[in-house]
Amino acid sequence: SAAAAASPSPPAADARYVVLVDERERQRNTNPLGIYLKLHKALEDSAPVLSPPCEAVRQSLKLGDFAFCVEKDGERRALPVLVERKKISDLVARSGAGDHMEQLRRMAAVPHAFLLLEGELWTATGYTAYGTGAGAPAAALDEAVQDEADVLKLCCELIVDERLNAKPLLCRDPLETTTLLAQLTPLLARTLADARRPRFDDAEEGWAKRHADAARGELEEALLKSGLPQHTLDRVARSFGSVDGLRRAYGRCVDTEAKRRLCCPLVADGEGGGRDGCAERGGERDCC
Repeated sequence: SAAAAASPSPPAADARYVVLVDERERQRNTNPLGIYLKLHKALEDSAPVLSPPCEAVRQSLKLGDFAFCVEKDGERRALPVLVERKKISDLVARSGAGDHMEQLRRMAAVPHAFLLLEGELWTATGYTAYGTGAGAPAAALDEAVQDEADVLKLCCELIVDERLNAKPLLCRDPLETTTLLAQLTPLLARTLADARRPRFDDAEEGWAKRHADAARGELEEALLKSGLPQHTLDRVARSFGSVDGLRRAYGRCVDTEAKRRLCCPLVADGEGGGRDGCAERGGERDCC
C-alpha cells in the first residue's frame, strides 16, 4: 500500500549511531577537546544500555556544531537534525554583528534545528555586545543580545517564528550540555533513523544550497520593489547573496564615506553610470 511504501525503513541491526562534533567546537580555548571528550565518555558509559551503540566523532561541519547520522559499512546516512551551541558570553559578544541570527537562518532548511544556549541567562549583562556603541547602525541594536530579557526574547522568537525553524535548548554548563546530547542521540536515532536517508555529505550540501537559494530569492524580491533594473539586481545579488549580507556590509561601514563607497557603484550602475560607478559633478557624487 502507499502507507507501507512511505513508512520508514529502519537501519540494519549492525548499524551504529554517530553524533558528529564540529572540529572547531571547544569547551574553551585552553581545552579544545573538552566538549568532544565529555560527550564521547558519556556515550561510552551509556553503551551497555544503548542499542545500537552510539559514538561521538569529530568532523568539520558546514552547518551547526553537532550533527547526527547512522553509519553502516563506512557510509553515513544523515538524520535531519543539527544543533548550534552558543555560550551566553559568545552569544552576547557577537550579537551586535548579527552572527547568531545568520547562523540560525543558515539552518532554516534543516527539518529539526536547535539553538543550545549554555550558561546562566542572567550572566548576559556581564558581557559586551561589540558594535553596539554610539553611532551603531539600527540593525545592530535590533539584533543585539545584552541582558537576560534579550535572551528570553530570542528564545520566544525561535518558538514562534517559522522562518527561523530552530528551537531553543537551555543548559547551565558543559556537563549539562554533554548529558543532554548523550540522551538526545539515541532518542533521535530511534525516531528518525531511516536507511533511505541521504548520505551525510549530500544532505549537508543540500541544506546549505536550499538556504543560499532562499536567501538570494529574498534579496531579489526586496530589490525588485526598489525599481532598479535587472542587471543591477543581479549584481547586488551576486555581491551580497542575501538581505542579511547586504545589511551586514552596510552596518560595517564606519562613516558616510564608507557607505558611499559601498552603495554608489550599485546605484550608478543602475542609472547607467561609468565603470567606477559614481558620476561626479563639481566634487559631488550625483548618485549620493
